[in-house]
Amino acid sequence: MYTLRKAEGAAELEAVFRFRYEHYFRVFPEGYPGVDHVRQRMFEPHDLESEHVCAFDAQGRLVAVSTATPADASGAPAAWAGWLALERLRPLGLGRCIVSTRMVLHSQERGGELFAFFYKALKRRYVAAGLLASLHYCRPGLISRYQHLGHHSYATPFNLPGGQLRQPMLVALNDVAGQEGAPANAHGLHSALPELDREPRFHRLPAGERRAWVEERLRAAGVGAAVLPAGGLPMLRRAAPLRVAAGQTLHAGPREGQLCLVLSGRLREERAGQVLDLGPGEFLGAAGGCVARAETAAELLAFDSALVGRAQAALPGLPAGAAALWQALGEAAGDPAARDRHAAC
Repeated sequence: MYTLRKAEGAAELEAVFRFRYEHYFRVFPEGYPGVDHVRQRMFEPHDLESEHVCAFDAQGRLVAVSTATPADASGAPAAWAGWLALERLRPLGLGRCIVSTRMVLHSQERGGELFAFFYKALKRRYVAAGLLASLHYCRPGLISRYQHLGHHSYATPFNLPGGQLRQPMLVALNDVAGQEGAPANAHGLHSALPELDREPRFHRLPAGERRAWVEERLRAAGVGAAVLPAGGLPMLRRAAPLRVAAGQTLHAGPREGQLCLVLSGRLREERAGQVLDLGPGEFLGAAGGCVARAETAAELLAFDSALVGRAQAALPGLPAGAAALWQALGEAAGDPAARDRHAAC
């Protein structure tokens, strides 16, 4: 069982900043916002205007932290206005929108029950406070996971100062459980952001329709559907469409599970000392990590990081070819056909 309470006082706040660094941000490069490798902490000035909620286990050990910052906080980074499209939300009242970009779980608690408990408790806390929406941004490999929780991709992706691509996400807090059939936000959120209702619920499509959606885009790009393996491709339910602009970059370390299928456009990826020109039907991030630049506007299908991690762990070596990646993704998604193909090899 876990208990929650707000961090209070300088000592507890410092414990939050160090916890975030140790259990997530220590692998991020120098220059990533807030990362301090010398002092081994993750801190930005707006943290002093934020609420830091902590989860403790039965032994009193700190096992999770989450930071919520009012979108209109005086010390909020100036870049948030562009990154999170705050002007579009201003008519709704930025004081009723919070930015949550620092939810971190203890490394030994991942994959268990803590995430669901903590996430639901935080959402109840925000609803009780009368908040309208929670905003955050995430790497491509987490978009699908958040969409399954009822979050929306509501603004265009952007690059952090270090080149990492991030997707702004939003969850309407009075969309009670983020479930199918839940009513539209009653406070005008969907009126202010009509694309929320137009956004394709890719993961909710039947398997055949998801495959047809991918095939249609590959055909439009001049690539036949032969690049896809046979079957319903259940791993597509753990993927999310992602559009990037010409000139945008995608930087990810080997642990981030960055793997995208190119649906349209051209990208250049640095891989093992070479620069590869990638186009529709090819995989970006097949070497585990990813350093790439969009030469043109492009549409990608970004796979869930956890799924990618399992798939890549099963491969004998990286980078892997497209056929091997498709098979490994299928096996990681529990596709019996993929296992049967592997057994027959």
